[in-house]
Amino acid sequence: MWTRSRWTLPRSRAVTLTFAHYLGLRANGERVWFGWPSSPAVESGIIDWYASTILEEERAICARINAAALSDVVFGPTGFFLSKQAWRASLNGVVTAPFPVFWGVTEAV
Repeated sequence: MWTRSRWTLPRSRAVTLTFAHYLGLRANGERVWFGWPSSPAVESGIIDWYASTILEEERAICARINAAALSDVVFGPTGFFLSKQAWRASLNGVVTAPFPVFWGVTEAV
């Protein structure tokens, strides 16, 4: 599915590729789960990000969201997961991605 210049894969954990869909970052308080954090700065940033159409503006909004999320302790990154992949040398079209991508892969002739 293509949404506003960002890939999202429905029914998959890869939806977190677009941070605005990620429930761990959302900070709309009691409307989500009991005890969930509330940060108007994070929520307004996410709304602004959806409304923006200029890449530089989106980057500035992302920086603002990151600063607000870490300041209000909405989200605390605990690490990074890297999935290792091995591909035969006789394959063409292998794409480097954070998850296995099989389309466009062909056997070298």
